[in-house]
Amino acid sequence: MYKPGFRWLLSFLILTLLAVCVPTIPAFAASADNPDYTLLPGDRVIDNTDTAQVQRTGTWSTSTSAGCYGANALYTAPSDSKDRAVTYTPSALAAGYYDVYISYTSANNRASNVPVDIYHDGELSTVLVDQKVNGYQWISVGTYYFSADGTDFVRIRNAGTPTSGDGYVIADAVRFSANATVSQPTHRLQSPIRNIERR
Repeated sequence: MYKPGFRWLLSFLILTLLAVCVPTIPAFAASADNPDYTLLPGDRVIDNTDTAQVQRTGTWSTSTSAGCYGANALYTAPSDSKDRAVTYTPSALAAGYYDVYISYTSANNRASNVPVDIYHDGELSTVLVDQKVNGYQWISVGTYYFSADGTDFVRIRNAGTPTSGDGYVIADAVRFSANATVSQPTHRLQSPIRNIERR
């Protein structure tokens, strides 16, 4: 029979060998061919094709590139005027905190400083999103309290983006996911994306 100390040493060696020899399964990475637009029960999604809740400012072109949420997405080119926007206004949204996400198709020619405005409970926050990376999935732009008084909105703009080269801006879908665990106004904290300006 094995002594207790020997059993412990043998178990340790076996576990160490398993950890070294068994290959790690790589994490799933969203891509144009395998986009990940998973939703939770009760989530609200406004796609760019929703004419009742989406308003365009200026001319936006339509892209049917692989990996869009829904049938297509909107975009502006670097040379387009920098006064264009797509505004998503959620109707019948109950008052409360929501995690807000956007979707886009990423590429090297995308702008790295796309302004996303979130108007929530009388306050405007702006998050800058790098659309060169992390596309084909839901990207969080923060958690905010929405008063549901009809004034709340999310707006994607092309202001301040490059006028040539990598200045394409994508406006696809916006997702609102109710967050019942928030105990403080997290819209006053640092953005998980890049930067927030409060006005």
